[in-house]
Amino acid sequence: MRQSRDGHYWGNMFFTEPVVTLGRNRWYCIEMMVRCNTPGKADGEQAAWIDGKEVVHVTGLRWRDIEELKVHCFRLSLYLHDSPKTNRVWFDNVAVSHTYIGPAT
Repeated sequence: MRQSRDGHYWGNMFFTEPVVTLGRNRWYCIEMMVRCNTPGKADGEQAAWIDGKEVVHVTGLRWRDIEELKVHCFRLSLYLHDSPKTNRVWFDNVAVSHTYIGPAT
C-alpha cells in the first residue's frame, strides 16, 4: 500500500481499463470479490464485474500476515471525488456469497 501525502495509509485505488462510466437513472448489477492471500504471500485478489462483465481484476495482493485475519464484514457506500453534481445511490437485492452469483435474468 502506498503512503498518502498526509502520512497515513488510506488504501490504493483500483482503476478499470478502459475507464468505466456509469450512467444515471438505470440499475446496474455491481459485484465485488476479495480473495484473502496466503499469510506471508502476495497471492490475494480483488475483482469487480458490472452487469456480468469483468471490469477489473488485481492479483498479487497481500492483505494479511496471519491466518486469523479474515474478511468479517462489508460496507455499501458511494464515494465520488470532486463531483460537480449531487449524487445519490440506491442499493437493492444485496447478497453475500462465497462464490460468483452473476446478474439476475
